[in-house]
Amino acid sequence: MNEKLSDIDHLVSIVMPAYNSEEYIAESMQSVFSQTYQNWELLVVDDGSTDNTADIVKDFSTRDNRVRYFYQKNSGQHIARNFAIEAANGDLIAFLDSDDIWFSDKLEISIREFDSYDQDLFFTGVYKFYHLSDLKYPSTLELMTVKDSVYKGQEALDIFVAGNRVPILATIAKRDVLLKAGGFPQIRIAEDYYLWLKLLLDGSVFRSISQPLTAYRLRENSLMSEIPNESKEVLDMFILLSEDYPELRTNYRRQIKHWIRQFIKFRLNKDNIGVLEMYFSYFNQYTVLTRFVFLFKNVLTLSSFKKLLKSVL
Repeated sequence: MNEKLSDIDHLVSIVMPAYNSEEYIAESMQSVFSQTYQNWELLVVDDGSTDNTADIVKDFSTRDNRVRYFYQKNSGQHIARNFAIEAANGDLIAFLDSDDIWFSDKLEISIREFDSYDQDLFFTGVYKFYHLSDLKYPSTLELMTVKDSVYKGQEALDIFVAGNRVPILATIAKRDVLLKAGGFPQIRIAEDYYLWLKLLLDGSVFRSISQPLTAYRLRENSLMSEIPNESKEVLDMFILLSEDYPELRTNYRRQIKHWIRQFIKFRLNKDNIGVLEMYFSYFNQYTVLTRFVFLFKNVLTLSSFKKLLKSVL
């Protein structure tokens, strides 16, 4: 950790998907320009914005050729991120969404830590904030808890299946490892969770420190607020992942049961009862419950059906 800043020579490719981001993207980009570590390129992939996003990014790019602007038809941030990873020149990839913020020493500390240990992916703690002025008093902000830890092997997989531990805006990873894994899957939610699990399944080593170096912006109209419970999206992600790793279905029955409980509690309605049947069938552990589905379709009310399922799950 005594390595001089001038001795660090990694080119870091910063991946930033953007969609109608005119309100905040300049703040996010400025946090990159303010880094103490300056050997970076910023790849902004405009996901079909209809506002001023393109003009703002192009203004930055005319002043600094390290900013690279790309446009795609609206396809989702997973497509945007994969495109940027492919187009990147750096050996390390970092992620920053167009409304989040990095503290000025984020890259410097992350790269020093990355070089201090044989790892494939590194991440740090994250603050949550609403307004840029909130960051003047970080001690008052809510924190995404991250531990000082190394994650590898079965123990790491057990920990990560229980919950996504990696905040993407706080992550630095080897580009070749991400490419070998195939990048992010073709799903719009929990795509980062899928990739982290796949990397661990394929033997990657993760490392984290608790120090918060980034800030995640909370917004009423953010993707997280649109989905109060992501049990369905996580179950769908796990189904996709278990196509290549079928042992997941038997090794993590308890966690699957938890997700199904959450789906029933927060997301189940008469229009998606078929989704519940599909989960029962795919995970092949609740065959008796398909009888309850029949009862629900023909006899029970939704509330009584949920109570019945709760009693047996």
